[in-house]
Amino acid sequence: MNTKDIQKDISCPICQSKDLIVRYENVSGNKTLLACRTCSVWFLHPFPDEEERKEIYKEEYFGFWGYSPEGAESVRVLKKHLYGKILREIEQYAKLYRILDIGCAMGYSLEAAKEKGIKPYGVEISEFAGKIAQERFGDDVKIGDIRDVDFKDTSFDAVTMIDLLEHVEEPVSILKKVNDVLKKNGTLAILVPDLSSCSSKILGRNWTHVTKVAQHLFLFSPKSIKLILASTGFRTEAIKPFRKPMTPLYAKNVLSCGNFRFLYYVVNMICAVLPEKLKTTSFDLPTGEMLVIAKKIKNA
Repeated sequence: MNTKDIQKDISCPICQSKDLIVRYENVSGNKTLLACRTCSVWFLHPFPDEEERKEIYKEEYFGFWGYSPEGAESVRVLKKHLYGKILREIEQYAKLYRILDIGCAMGYSLEAAKEKGIKPYGVEISEFAGKIAQERFGDDVKIGDIRDVDFKDTSFDAVTMIDLLEHVEEPVSILKKVNDVLKKNGTLAILVPDLSSCSSKILGRNWTHVTKVAQHLFLFSPKSIKLILASTGFRTEAIKPFRKPMTPLYAKNVLSCGNFRFLYYVVNMICAVLPEKLKTTSFDLPTGEMLVIAKKIKNA
């Protein structure tokens, strides 16, 4: 794909600019990772079609976490630890009574919120994961796209989107829906890969978030996320690097999807000799992600 083709045929899905450049070619089959010079977002072209996306988000997708009937408990502990960290950050900006987690998967985030006395609600697009969450939280978990789910407007003190916004085809319309369901001055927390991170700059096309680009349709920088939030009725309060809870077992699964075969084999060998308890002991690791906290300041 050359520059002439880009300018003629493609616009940025976020700002509709045609001022685009190629970052990486052939990152997922014959797909290309493009960057918009106007809003700084990177995006995949073309997006996976409906059949490709169905293949990505089947039950096997959650095996990337190390999820299995036998390993569910270790994943549960890890995800609750992660969401607990997010909640502590949000509590610096808001009193939490009702919270919505978009992309709640099996509902481990909702467990973490409930244990803190917060009324949790969830939305999950995967029928497989959503049904598991519904077993514990019933109708407070909706299966489907947040834009199609019936929540009363201005219902929530806070909304969280953890490792989600980079996966969706229309981030702007998703954020407008989030604006609708938040109360006045409600708080939004987003965790996404950070293009300005050291790992992104050092690893380039070998960065894990690029090698997973079949799943990651967008990649954001602090500049691009601020612009998108401002256009959808939010004021950015904070953007900070986020150290993600990780276990040796989870790290092995993450590395299996990248180009770091030697490191994967080293971690795999370590996991083979570690006691079971240590395999699932979590530690916080910088993985090139940023936590964004924003406030609703007007209707989108």
